[in-house]
Order: sequence, then C-alpha cells, then structure tokens
Amino acid sequence: MNSLCNIQGKKFKFNKFKFLEIFNNKEGFIEGNANANENDEQMKMLETEFNGKLSQYGEAYEDYIKETLVADVDISTLLGKTAKYNNDDYYISRKGVMRKLQWGYQDHRCPEPTKNITNKQKTKLKVGNPLEKRVEMGINFFEKCTDKHIDSTGKVITDAITNEVAWLDDLGTKRKFIQPHSRDNSCPNGIEYDVDATTWKMIKSGEDLGPTDKCVRQTLTKQGRLNRLNNELIMIASEMKSLINNVQVESSEDDNKITLQAKSLDEIITQLNLDRKKIKILKKEIFSLDGNVRDNKYLVDSSNIQYIGWGVSLITVLVLGLYTMKK
Repeated sequence: MNSLCNIQGKKFKFNKFKFLEIFNNKEGFIEGNANANENDEQMKMLETEFNGKLSQYGEAYEDYIKETLVADVDISTLLGKTAKYNNDDYYISRKGVMRKLQWGYQDHRCPEPTKNITNKQKTKLKVGNPLEKRVEMGINFFEKCTDKHIDSTGKVITDAITNEVAWLDDLGTKRKFIQPHSRDNSCPNGIEYDVDATTWKMIKSGEDLGPTDKCVRQTLTKQGRLNRLNNELIMIASEMKSLINNVQVESSEDDNKITLQAKSLDEIITQLNLDRKKIKILKKEIFSLDGNVRDNKYLVDSSNIQYIGWGVSLITVLVLGLYTMKK
C-alpha cells in the first residue's frame, strides 16, 4: 500500500511540474495573435473558471475524505424514521432534517417512534418546520410523512391549480419566485414536481425570491458539494470541447491535434462521471475497512484525485495552446 502511495506521489509531482511549466510558457502559443476574437476571450474565461472549479474540487474531495475517515456520531439509523426528542415526536427526513409532528405521529401518518434522538445526534441534524394541519370545510388535512415534498426538498415546485412556482428548501419552506422564468443560477431550471392546492397552502411560506436571490440548500453535505462541482466541471469541459469543434483549423496537422485533444476532453468528462459514482459508494465502502488498511486505501484515493486533477489541468492547457496555435 505504501509503495502505491509513493508511485501516486511521484505521478502527482510530475504532472504538477509539467502543468506549471506549460502554463508559464503558454503565452508563446498566442504571441503575435493581435486579433483575438470573441472565441479567444470565451476560451480564456472557460480556462479560468475550469481551473478555479478544479481547485475547489480537490479541496472538497480532501475535506470529504477527512470527514469520512473520522469516527463520528451515527444518524443513519434515524433517517426516514420517526423518533422522540424531549418526549416530542419528530420525523427525520432522509436529508437529516427534524420535522416536529405537532398533532402526533398517527394523524401525520408517520411510523410509530421506536428510537430516541440523543443530544449528540441532534447536533448533526437540522431543525425544520413542524408538519402542519389545515381545516377546509370542516375537514382536517395533515402534512404526512409519506408526502413527496417532505423528503424531496431542494426542488422547484408548483401549485397544480394556480400554477404559482416556488423554491422548496430543505427545512420545508416555500419561497415563491417573483419572476418564475428569471431565476438565479443557483436555482434549477423548469419545474420538478407539482403539489395539490391544499398541500401548497399547508407548506410554510417564506420571503419571495427575485431574479438574483439564491436558492439555498441547507443540507448540502460535503458529498453534495462534490457532486455539484463535478457537474460544473463536466459542463465547462463540454463547453470547451464544443468551442474547439466549432473553430476552423488551418492545416491537417493542426486538425489531427485538435481532434486528439477534443478526444482527451471526452475522456475527462468520462472520468468525472466515473469519479462521481466512486464518491457515491465511498461512504458505504469505508466502514467495511479496518484501521490502517482503511486509512491507506483512502490516502491513495486522495492522491489519485490530485493526480487526476493535475492531469486534467495539463490537458486543459495543451488544448488551449493548440486552440490558439491554429488561429
């Protein structure tokens, strides 16, 4: 295991050195190109954005490894279940949010509580809005644990009758969009699901969201941040590939080089997708490993992600160089 760590360390240092060497000399690729067009500027912006996201991705991965390796309070047995805290009933969403059952677990159609939430477990949980009750025409309606909007939060929802559109945050608050078709980049596009009119009225309302107001995800975990950065890297790499494919090349030699580098970007995108799958199973695997074997395995994984990161950066700079050479 230590030998493998050493190999990965050498690869990491080599790729980091090559990246810095090429990056520092990159201006030579575009020397004399005084008529830089809109594509040049767009590529430079994508380069800056990609490298920034890549740096964040490496840091987030390292934080995730450290957090997962440390023995911590287990709340997994509470997720999706009803439990008691200070003699009150709570439903614990699958995102780790405590929702008080104000009218008792039976009226809210929740499972009977079989566990107690400890004080240590509570420090890892978020406290959301209590589940509500509404009376219409003498009939009692309750928010139920089985309702989609209780577990499926961090989504854009709509009233099936009025067609109002809102952001449903992880704590159970809906925030209507002032301009549904003009949202901040942090908000998903489109509508992810609708709810009936009675349920819409029961969901607690918060402040409306304007075009520049962010859609906040209160339970975004380190794994969630990794997945988000992973998606953003894939999108930027895809944009770079598309931009390269749209540029007319001036010689067959350059054409071949661009084709090869575009293929490299395809490989990057594939690797990022594979990396995302690896992150999803990481938490399941890590608790099945013992002591030093576990620690060494994930130290190697951490080295691997740095190796991948510098490799991606190296390819990125080569692509930018070839892109500007053919101008």
